[in-house]
Amino acid sequence: MQTILQKAEKMAGVFDKAKAGAKALGVGLMLANQAAQGIQTAANTLNSAIEPGVKFQQSLADLSALTGQTGAGLVQLGQQGREMSLLLGGSAADNIESYKGILGELGPQMAENKAAMASMGAAVGILAKSMKGDSVGSMKALTTSLQQFNIDLKNPVTAAKAMTTAMNVMAAGANAGAAEVPDIAAAIKVAGVAASGARVSFIETNAAIQVLAQGGLKGAEAGTALRNVLGKLGEGRFLPKDVKEELKAAGVDINILGDKSKSFAARLTELKKIQYDSALVTKLFGTENSNAANILLRGTVALGEYKKAMTGSHAATDAARIIMDTHAGRMDRAKALWENLGISVFQATEPYLPFIQGSAKAAVMVSQMIPLLQLMGAGFMTVVPPIWRFVFAQTASGLSVAKNALLMVGSGLLGLVSFSGGLVGATVAQWALNAAMSANPIGIIILGLVAVAGAVALIISYWDTLKVWLLAIGKFFIENNPFYLMVSQIFRLFPGIEKWFTGLWDRITGFVKGLVGKFKGLWDTIAPYLGLGSMKVGAIDSKLMVAGPKEDPFEAAAKAQGVAAKPVKAKAEKVTSGGSKPTTVNITIGKFQDSININTTNLTEGTNDVVRMLEEALERVVNGVSQGVGIV
Repeated sequence: MQTILQKAEKMAGVFDKAKAGAKALGVGLMLANQAAQGIQTAANTLNSAIEPGVKFQQSLADLSALTGQTGAGLVQLGQQGREMSLLLGGSAADNIESYKGILGELGPQMAENKAAMASMGAAVGILAKSMKGDSVGSMKALTTSLQQFNIDLKNPVTAAKAMTTAMNVMAAGANAGAAEVPDIAAAIKVAGVAASGARVSFIETNAAIQVLAQGGLKGAEAGTALRNVLGKLGEGRFLPKDVKEELKAAGVDINILGDKSKSFAARLTELKKIQYDSALVTKLFGTENSNAANILLRGTVALGEYKKAMTGSHAATDAARIIMDTHAGRMDRAKALWENLGISVFQATEPYLPFIQGSAKAAVMVSQMIPLLQLMGAGFMTVVPPIWRFVFAQTASGLSVAKNALLMVGSGLLGLVSFSGGLVGATVAQWALNAAMSANPIGIIILGLVAVAGAVALIISYWDTLKVWLLAIGKFFIENNPFYLMVSQIFRLFPGIEKWFTGLWDRITGFVKGLVGKFKGLWDTIAPYLGLGSMKVGAIDSKLMVAGPKEDPFEAAAKAQGVAAKPVKAKAEKVTSGGSKPTTVNITIGKFQDSININTTNLTEGTNDVVRMLEEALERVVNGVSQGVGIV
């Protein structure tokens, strides 16, 4: 029995050691896991904070590669992108992408004038507000307008003013008509050059696009129809003989149809004389364009209304203000504020980020390996001593080894149970800690503040009654207070002292009011970003370059195009004028028809249509060249 008791005591000692080891191991595992989670959370927070800066830097690098901008010029463009995001919301990196698109479409020379670049970036951002934030679509719509209407792209200021004009005209058209900005851009991409060559103003072109949209033609389809109608009107005296005779019989002045000095509305009005002669309209414009022609002819009144709505409009900026004054618009600008803060954090810490991020990864790896190292250490300390005794202890028998092995298994099992118990104990301890936290002085203070708030509410509710009572008590104490009587006598004997105290009081109250005013101003600035106040829409058009009341960048471009054509006409006149020597004029035609679609079940009729369409296409090209150089 004594031997059994000794063995049992020894086994209990082993169990105690196993229990202590398991407890230490459990605590170590929890601490290591918490450390790993803490380091990983810190690393994730840092990565999230600097992510806007990483994207911003990448966008600037792309912009630099595209334009060759470096140094102070690149920094200034980046600063403009950040300022634009604070003004309009959105991402600073997206603004840089808009700059990149503008420079890619209009040329890197635009970056030479930073104010013009800021204006074009603002125009893209403002128009995007009417396009559900599609800044890429907005950029393409505006740059396409400038390209198609031959705006002087060597002058960034002129380009910026034209973009502001296009922004408001397109937004006004979208508000008044059925075609949205993407539809307008697609139509202008097809018909813009033809409209510009026919001296149809940018506003009238947009008005015509809206008229076509009202008739069911939108996007590139509307652009193709408008281009073909303009081409046919421009043929003028080169129209087929039978068509000219029919027009003349209907009272149509053919010269007016091709007169570029007249508005598009005036040319269409002259043609309205054949509006109800569907056969002649079809003969003039062709079957494929007759529907578009009819839509335009019956929409001359609407054309004038659209033109009026677009002239002098500020539709884009007005729409942007409305959209930005919504909750979503305010939150978008609040997000831009925090992203700009992230860019600043990235720029301040960039030199040290590789070390910080590398150290964080290493720390997470090490902390995650600690439990494994502890388990290996515990296993080593448990397994090695029995083996050591087995090898070097000569008196140990096989039974003793088996006994030790069983003890090891029992210890491990008991340690596992103890570890589970430790986890349960830790959970209970956490509950106790939560209870203690709930009962700490901070909780008492919070309850006290709630009680004070309730008392203040009661005072406010009964303030009128309380105020009369307090004033009465105060008046009594003032009038019957010996100190008051003494001070009154001193002020009577020494009036200067009273004046000094009055001035001191005014200075103190003035200082307090000024301090309160500064804190209020600071709060008014911060509160909207915390969702605790109204965020006012700033001067969103402050960056825009706007054409003057009598200045139309698109009209100036049309006049410049007319002036540039004069030398060509003069040279052509020299070639074709007088003399008995034969003159040959060679015209190279690269492409005169985009596509020919024929739907027919009669092969003969189809062949005739092909011949007719090819003849008309070739005739349009030759007539266009003839008009351009003045050859009759």
